[in-house]
Amino acid sequence: MTVRPDSFNFPDAVHLGSGTTDRLARAVITLTKELCILTDRLIVIEAQLSKPGETPFHEGVDTCQPDEALRRRIDAATSRIINAVMTDFADGQG
Repeated sequence: MTVRPDSFNFPDAVHLGSGTTDRLARAVITLTKELCILTDRLIVIEAQLSKPGETPFHEGVDTCQPDEALRRRIDAATSRIINAVMTDFADGQG
């Protein structure tokens, strides 16, 4: 039987004590779950893009040296994610 990564059940419960800590724990669990889903999908995509007899696709991804334009896109995407998470934490303050 295959377990779907989005099938986890997180019942209402106090995970770490206080309400604020509990919200933080839920946010970390949610981010971890999403990271696992993205990792699973990336592994499948890399496997699908690999061709028999050629260097596995993931090796090209692992050794990629982005040019300046791609580096800017990566940095912008990373900044958007970090800013969104930090905004959520800041909005949760009092």
